[in-house]
Amino acid sequence: MVDLRTLVSSFKNILRKNVGRTTLLAFGVVLYSVISEYLIENPIKSAGIHSLFESLWWTMQTITTVGYGDVAIVGFYGKVNAMVIMIIGIGTFSLLLVTVAAEIVDAKLLKRLGRIRTKMEKHAIVCNYTEKQSTIIKRLMEEKFPILILGNEESREIKDKGEFVKGNPLNSEDLKMAGIERAISMIIFPNERYGSQDSLALDAESILILLTARKMNRNLKITIELLNESSRIHAEEAGADNIIVRGDLSSAAIISALTKPEAGMFLSKMLISSGKFMVSQDSFQDMQGKPYEEVFSRIIAKGGIPLSVYSNGSFQNPYETKGIHNDEIIIFLMKGQQQ
Repeated sequence: MVDLRTLVSSFKNILRKNVGRTTLLAFGVVLYSVISEYLIENPIKSAGIHSLFESLWWTMQTITTVGYGDVAIVGFYGKVNAMVIMIIGIGTFSLLLVTVAAEIVDAKLLKRLGRIRTKMEKHAIVCNYTEKQSTIIKRLMEEKFPILILGNEESREIKDKGEFVKGNPLNSEDLKMAGIERAISMIIFPNERYGSQDSLALDAESILILLTARKMNRNLKITIELLNESSRIHAEEAGADNIIVRGDLSSAAIISALTKPEAGMFLSKMLISSGKFMVSQDSFQDMQGKPYEEVFSRIIAKGGIPLSVYSNGSFQNPYETKGIHNDEIIIFLMKGQQQ
């Protein structure tokens, strides 16, 4: 069976070569027509061509089949030459138009197939997306965060607000097509659609994607979802910035609902179910050099609640953080509609 990717790639290369050759041929036909008709018809006083511009005007009328008839060819040799130009010129320009149209259709086909190299910048790459993560993608779209999905399945949520590249996150060429050098973050989900049913094997594949991505972009913020707690140490060694073990958050929510019912109710109703409050972050660069108390007061004035200050790789209690704010990241709780 012929590989679809190879077939489309070969077709695209042929089209590109044809566009160049056909354009060159069309230019040659125009050049020949302008010069030859001028040299043949210019000596004849009753002819309509007495300058190179008039010859160009007649040429463009002829090969585009417009034919105004305001420039007359009267000489015998001029008419014979004109007939040759009509046959070659009309055929050449028709071929050029068809080739350009085919190139445009090809580009649209490749984009639909997810085989166009992205031009996105400062975006997030989502690896191994399935419909299980549709809610996550929807929330990211609501936040107007640029998303590119790399995998075998496109999300209906991204529509025109994101892009899709069909490929394997383990393949460095596919990662380049996804613009990994210009991306700022990556989310790696387990490859449950076509991967192994062995959860440890799925985690190993995810960690291998992590290693490949980290090698290609050292500054990439990578979040990885694992299926086994035992895989956490390997993901940490591979350089994951955020590690989520499936079941941890849901287990914590269930335990809170039983042991701390009011706290569990807040987590469920406000953060998860309704989405009225969201955890957000900001470096507040316009407030650098000012006391932390002023930064926190600004957050509170907008209806937010300071949660933590992230500095030097650690999280600090905001109510114990004193001094001057520089470029530390402030993490806070904020009402969704005010973000």
